[in-house]
Amino acid sequence: SSPGAAPTTTRDRVVDAAVRMTIELGWARVTMVRLADEVGVSRQTVYNEMGTKAGLAEAMVARELDRFLGVVTVSFDAHPDDLVAGIREATRAVL
Repeated sequence: SSPGAAPTTTRDRVVDAAVRMTIELGWARVTMVRLADEVGVSRQTVYNEMGTKAGLAEAMVARELDRFLGVVTVSFDAHPDDLVAGIREATRAVL
């Protein structure tokens, strides 16, 4: 992590690993056991952090949505008086 950044939580590390594994292996091959091994924690810790695989999926979607909304917000804030320019910049940033 970068200087001054908040420490990465176990939950963040699990979600990061899940994203990497989903990209590399596909969602069907992501398991709590594999995540635990990847993150270096117990399987129970993964369950405590995420609940279920559905909870893990929700956390992954929520993270991506937060990232998306952050990019869109920055674009609209940069063009408070020009909606079209804000939409254009947001679209380019997201894509």
